[in-house]
Amino acid sequence: MVRVSGSGVVVAVLVSLTDLDNAARHEVDAARSGARLAALQGATLTPLVRMLDELAADGCPQARLVAVTTAARETGPSWVRRVAGHWVRSSAATRQAAMRVQTAVGAQARLDPPTLTRLQWRDVTGDEAPLHSPAWSEPPPHDRHVLLCRGPRCNARGADVVAQALTEQLRRAKRLDDGVLLTQTSCLFPCNRAPVVVVHPDGEWLGPVHPEDVPDLAQRLL
Repeated sequence: MVRVSGSGVVVAVLVSLTDLDNAARHEVDAARSGARLAALQGATLTPLVRMLDELAADGCPQARLVAVTTAARETGPSWVRRVAGHWVRSSAATRQAAMRVQTAVGAQARLDPPTLTRLQWRDVTGDEAPLHSPAWSEPPPHDRHVLLCRGPRCNARGADVVAQALTEQLRRAKRLDDGVLLTQTSCLFPCNRAPVVVVHPDGEWLGPVHPEDVPDLAQRLL
């Protein structure tokens, strides 16, 4: 929401937590609230750090970041603070960090102007947790790397349901990210076989993979 307060103009930035979120819904919410829309990951929306660069370059005095998601499980809202803190630390050298950055507490499923007025805010100081960790220097141990296409044709044919079902099957088997790496991607081809799943190291293209196929697929991966 772009609004005038005692401290001047405040720009609220809705930060989509995953590229799998309903971008269209968030775009409607952003337009209704007069907000900008950025993302933590994926190629659909402007990355958060680029959005902060643009706002700072425009002379914006304050940006308020709101984590929004429609996903059942999402990248944690704490990553908004991690990324914003990284930007504050990085931009200090270029004198852009005069812009005050705040984050809302928690994540929101939908956002409208009344909700924005009720949120609690925390300043981003640059002392937030870094983007790196010794635990993230190597890929986790795995036997299979599964790529699940979330391109437009696969999404239209139910890839979102397949992704959720396969994630839950692997999680129940305690194999998700511990034996099986599941990565959701943009278009993998061949689109006429959507929804498409690719299994490595076999280099096997599977499709169409429907929700009812997931139990058998999960069993093969285990």
